[in-house]
Amino acid sequence: MIRTAFHKISRFRDENSGAAMVEFAIALPLLCLIVAIVVEGSRITWIHQVAASGVRDASRYIARTEQPPANCNLASQQAFDSDTKIADKADAIVTSSVDLTNTILPNGVRDVEVKHSLQCTSVDFTGVVGSTAVPVVEVAVTLTIDFPLSGFFDILFDPIGPLTTVITDETRVYGL
Repeated sequence: MIRTAFHKISRFRDENSGAAMVEFAIALPLLCLIVAIVVEGSRITWIHQVAASGVRDASRYIARTEQPPANCNLASQQAFDSDTKIADKADAIVTSSVDLTNTILPNGVRDVEVKHSLQCTSVDFTGVVGSTAVPVVEVAVTLTIDFPLSGFFDILFDPIGPLTTVITDETRVYGL
């Protein structure tokens, strides 16, 4: 009786047919976490690149198509900054580039806020006495990016909230 019990215990101890399943069960959460990190990192990089491209396009468009002020002073800057036609066009260019609704993954972009401004930068040219005020258009966008796969990160880390970032671009106004 005792001999058969030892025999059964040694046979159970030597059996390894379920070892692969146990190893897989241990490794599966780590593999899912790595995949989630790669997917979320790729999404953030993609969204940032697309938004930066839209901001760059908007600043170039405004700098090339809008009439620059005759003289670069505070009144002309305020008039340019409050122009709703320019603001609407900049907003349309940036939001159309950030619109990722037709992609495979949910985009998670919300609170897209676009601002434009005109700055007068003083430049010293070689051979010219004194400095010259040069108009520069700046477009800035504030994005809030959500993480759809944040549940995987909650396994090891504190809950991850949305990421808010600001992307800006400046372009010199050459005139028409």
